[in-house]
Amino acid sequence: MNGKQLTCFVDINCQFGRGLLKSISTGLSAPFTQLMAGARDHGSLDSDRGFVAGLATGVSSVASSVVDTFKTRVQAIYPGTLWCGDGHSAQARSSDLGLFFFTDTCCRQHDACRLYIRAGETRHGLTNTGLFTRSHCSCDARFRECLQKTNSLVSGQIGLTYFNVLGPQCFRRAHPIVRCVRRTRITGQRCEEYELDYTKPKMWQWFDNETY
Repeated sequence: MNGKQLTCFVDINCQFGRGLLKSISTGLSAPFTQLMAGARDHGSLDSDRGFVAGLATGVSSVASSVVDTFKTRVQAIYPGTLWCGDGHSAQARSSDLGLFFFTDTCCRQHDACRLYIRAGETRHGLTNTGLFTRSHCSCDARFRECLQKTNSLVSGQIGLTYFNVLGPQCFRRAHPIVRCVRRTRITGQRCEEYELDYTKPKMWQWFDNETY
């Protein structure tokens, strides 16, 4: 990474969120626009609320290609880090850390989470119908806390990308969900507080992650 790239990466004037979505969308044409519209309506890009299925119904095989290309671009490792992406760098050793040491530490810790469900996989009776790997809620909570404690521009960008833009759900054992009693103010799609049925035994369930 040259000096200009590094300056841009840590400069808040780079308009990170807009730049991220622009870089992801380059060359993906109309079907991607539909995908992004669904993400806007449902509160995240990794929603299991049916917009991906609806997209596939509307544009058939083209949608599958768009989603695959989209995933490939999002999975790029962040500049200056070795571990911050959807799957760490193949060349990185467990002891290696990138230029942004503290942020990379958070990402490495999250990558080491042993409780996860890859896209399309079924574990604990739960099927991950989203676009990305989903982790146990405790792993995502530790990831958020670590990034917030690091409190740098880079950690903030990664936190916003993971929790607000991608927005994967997490899973954990809890008493059965009865309903959502409070939703996010911005989109109204993510649940911030659940009512649980404490008269019934705990079970594995999906929960919406908190925004960053």
